Amino acid sequence: MAKSASLIARDEEYFRESVGPSANGWLHLQHELSKRAAENEQARRPTPDTLSLLRDFGLFDAVLSEADGGWGSGIWQGRPLALWTINRRIGYADPSIAHCLQLHNNVLDLIFDLAPPQIKERTINAVKGGHIFGAWGASRYESLPWIAKRDGSDAYVVSGTAFFCTNAGFASKALVMAACPEDTDVPYNGLLFGLLDVDQPGVSIEPEWWDQATGMIATASHRVRLTDIRLTRDDIIADGREIKKFAVQTRFMPQFASNFLGMMERIVEEARTYKLRGSKVDDLARVRLGQLALLVLRVETLMRETARIWIEKPELAPFMANAYRSEAGQALIESIDHAGTLLGGGGMLSEFAFAKIVRDALMMLRHENTDKIRATLGTIYLGTEEADVNYSGRQPVEV
Repeated sequence: MAKSASLIARDEEYFRESVGPSANGWLHLQHELSKRAAENEQARRPTPDTLSLLRDFGLFDAVLSEADGGWGSGIWQGRPLALWTINRRIGYADPSIAHCLQLHNNVLDLIFDLAPPQIKERTINAVKGGHIFGAWGASRYESLPWIAKRDGSDAYVVSGTAFFCTNAGFASKALVMAACPEDTDVPYNGLLFGLLDVDQPGVSIEPEWWDQATGMIATASHRVRLTDIRLTRDDIIADGREIKKFAVQTRFMPQFASNFLGMMERIVEEARTYKLRGSKVDDLARVRLGQLALLVLRVETLMRETARIWIEKPELAPFMANAYRSEAGQALIESIDHAGTLLGGGGMLSEFAFAKIVRDALMMLRHENTDKIRATLGTIYLGTEEADVNYSGRQPVEV
């Protein structure tokens, strides 16, 4: 069979976005991460071996500028597609690890774009010293969010509990989102982003909760309780004014979507390989494989268009980011349905671990409020009321 017959040939042409090592290097990394997926699930966090693999490859430094020893990827460097491509490739190998890496890189991208110089310098030194970053947000459902109280004119004291705190089980630095109701003039109830050291008194991580979750267990997205954590002006990355002006939270959407794209490509390749092992491929299987290939091509096209818009028409970036995230989520569910029909029960037992893809996908889609994102896009389309695309349908923090 000619190589051109495969729409997802794993060669240099597949890696059209230049980022990091060579294509062969990426293929080797994907293979090694795939082998470790089960042990990362069992450990309920990336194992030391996995973290060393990612670090040696350069993935924790990918958002640093080339002058600082990184790859120069990220929105802040005008290379959003390079940043999203990283998640696409890791999502192909292990969606949970891609999610961990996504939060680390997106926090760095945000800091280098918006934070004051002293935080940028701290961040560069921390990354070079081997620190891993996490991003922790306020919960609307299970508990009160983190609340910040003014402590003088330029400091806050933060307390409260939040869930879904990705990388909480192993990160040493974290971006935290807290509401400060005293700042009535600041959007989103005075919301602020602060940078803190995880290893300090007052930070309590409770892993038991996430250990009981279904899917994404290796992300170590535990419950975190903060008690009287002090953030000074030197710790504040941005507040509600910048968050609203630059649609900061929208920046996270394309990385989720690109993880989904990597998962879809893995599904397509597994389904294709499975059918080629058989003695006969019927027309129904060909239709399903063709639909899977179209889904991948559709989402990849939207990823590239979103990256183009982000550079050429940034005012439209929030809308495009949400559209990309929503479409990728829907396409992922469709891919699972088509592949599930093709693979049958054997898919749940294959080395590919189709079951893990399904578990992770369902958890990711619900965790990130897919329906709310679509409702936001529908509100924009109807034009009947103002829509906050920055929050992708989430309600501003209420106290």
